Amino acid sequence: MHVMILLFPLIAILRAADIASLDCELGISHAPSQPAIALGCADGFVKDNGYTTAAPTSDSTRLVPEFMEAGSTWSEVLAYRHATLVAGTGSPFCGDLRGTEGCMVSYEQAGTRGCRLRAVLMTSDYRALHMMHQDLGPYPRPPHCEPTQ
Repeated sequence: MHVMILLFPLIAILRAADIASLDCELGISHAPSQPAIALGCADGFVKDNGYTTAAPTSDSTRLVPEFMEAGSTWSEVLAYRHATLVAGTGSPFCGDLRGTEGCMVSYEQAGTRGCRLRAVLMTSDYRALHMMHQDLGPYPRPPHCEPTQ
């Protein structure tokens, strides 16, 4: 499991009214725990939104823009996102996220050997899923990772 440290300050992480987001539609009644539900929701989110090597959803209503994107069309955005995160590396945390109850699931960025992470954030009831627009680093930092600047 990864523990995350932020490389930049985290501000208003779960203000659903201020960000584009998606609610989880995973059947949650059979999951064993809140982190397991959050992981299932986030795994679907990163796949559907084109961050892994899997094909993204064809339902454009399920695509969630980040705060800033590289591209002006969904085709360009999805091409840029493609294979940037490693599927199956999700590490969930649910609890206090700087004063707001919610869940965060971190994923390894491809090609970083676990030294750089991105995270999907959501409320404690699995709503307002969105990709945090900043990088994270593992803690404690593995010896093979260079220090953060």
